[in-house]
Amino acid sequence: MLLAQFILSCSIVSSAPSSVAAPAVHCQVPCGIYGDHLRMERLLEDTKTIEKAMAEINALGKEKQPNWNQLVRWINTKEEHAQAIQDQVGDYWLAQRIKLPAVDASKEENQEAQRLYAGQLAVAHQIIVSAMKCKQTTDPQHVSPLAGALKAFEMLYFTDEDHEHLRGHSADNAQRSHISDASDALASKLAEAKTKAAQAGVLLLNDAVAYFRLNNGMYPSSLSLLAEKDSQGASYVPDADQLIDPWGNAYALVPDGNGEMDIVSYGSDGKPGGDGGATDISVSGLINGTIKRIR
Repeated sequence: MLLAQFILSCSIVSSAPSSVAAPAVHCQVPCGIYGDHLRMERLLEDTKTIEKAMAEINALGKEKQPNWNQLVRWINTKEEHAQAIQDQVGDYWLAQRIKLPAVDASKEENQEAQRLYAGQLAVAHQIIVSAMKCKQTTDPQHVSPLAGALKAFEMLYFTDEDHEHLRGHSADNAQRSHISDASDALASKLAEAKTKAAQAGVLLLNDAVAYFRLNNGMYPSSLSLLAEKDSQGASYVPDADQLIDPWGNAYALVPDGNGEMDIVSYGSDGKPGGDGGATDISVSGLINGTIKRIR
């Protein structure tokens, strides 16, 4: 109880105005000079520092006669680096680097840009919230979601060449093992989310095909017909995006071998067959139980 009250009082004191300089972020003149790789490394370094600070705070708190001066310093360090993450994400990445794509739903590349933009915004928000949680507690379990979100943002924002650059400039890969573990866990969750979305997608399209067949007495020759508007301005799906699976490939309408048609997503590789994330997802497979439904 005493330690908890002490940490709370230090947190209040550390949030008061002081002469400490604010975390360095890029100017918004704009000067046109950016250092994305450097700032990503700073975010990773801040995260590692938060993890170290939590460990030191917890260790000092268990001592019979803690070094209160050192404890205050570690608490302030944790707060400062968590705030630095929030400031950088807001002032640099959100304000200057994440770009609003052109609004043109008729072009496939712009649709993909819209999806990427939405993903970057979502992960940036997750980073800010995770940094906030690291301020509020000394539980190191909150570091993993922060590290995982940073890794996810790195994957969404940087190109493959950029990833190699970042890995090449890592000062200590061993020290960043927790980030790899967290990113693996996040990647697994993202893969599961895509599989779940694909399962929902084939079932929704199956209903749309059933209505099309009811109204027209036959299956559509192509799923694209489901997005076409009739004379009343109605269609069987809201828009053509419904015809694209979470991996960016078109859902397929294929014979099921019993005189009926099946809706299929070919998974992450976009090809028939495959294992893991590349497993085909079909309505028939979900109905007969050969595909495990993720709920």
